[in-house]
Amino acid sequence: VESCNDLGKKEEFINALKRIRSIPIKTPDLNNKVFGYSYFLELSHYIKNGQYQKGVALVGKIKKGFDRFGNKFDKHTKLFLHYTFSVLYFATKDYHTALKWINIILNDKEKELRKDIYCFAQILNLIIHYEMSNHALLEYAVKTAIHFLDKRSRLFILEKTVLDFFRKELPKADGTEQRTEAFKELKQEIKEIIKNDFEKKALDYFDIISWVESKIENKSFAEIVREKAQNS
Repeated sequence: VESCNDLGKKEEFINALKRIRSIPIKTPDLNNKVFGYSYFLELSHYIKNGQYQKGVALVGKIKKGFDRFGNKFDKHTKLFLHYTFSVLYFATKDYHTALKWINIILNDKEKELRKDIYCFAQILNLIIHYEMSNHALLEYAVKTAIHFLDKRSRLFILEKTVLDFFRKELPKADGTEQRTEAFKELKQEIKEIIKNDFEKKALDYFDIISWVESKIENKSFAEIVREKAQNS
């Protein structure tokens, strides 16, 4: 299923996903894992192809799964799903709901469980506040993100680059033209960084370069992602 998704084989992806879900499962633990991970993969597929409404349509069903499995639901997978929900709602411009899901992660006390998710939740939080024009909250969120990320060894250079952009470059951009130029410079920096295969993995968490391009081209994030998916 993962390979089909990575290779863009959409029909094979759906067929493989159906086969996994059709396997008779007798143990609650395995049923829990298949449910959680198969839906995470399906949502990732919709995100990759810009089919965000299809992903949002599944959120209610997945939440019922959380209730059904209760405390036995795998915490790692649940974190991924919460983060994925936030990305889906962000892409459909439902920023309030996106913020609700990202706050569930940021307020979680087990921050050692999946540091990668907590770190990218900090970055996505900044982007959501920017889109909501929460300028005062954005300044506070930047300080919080810096404090959090400084306490650990950063996984990606990209994290620092985005933080520096929000902390140093964006506040200096006065007016639409200057902001557009700032985003163009950020895009060039990101393009250089992701020439490194390890750094490129950061885009699996959030396609930040498409978001930057949406600011430059004055299009929605979803439009940019869909255009790339159609051309690939």
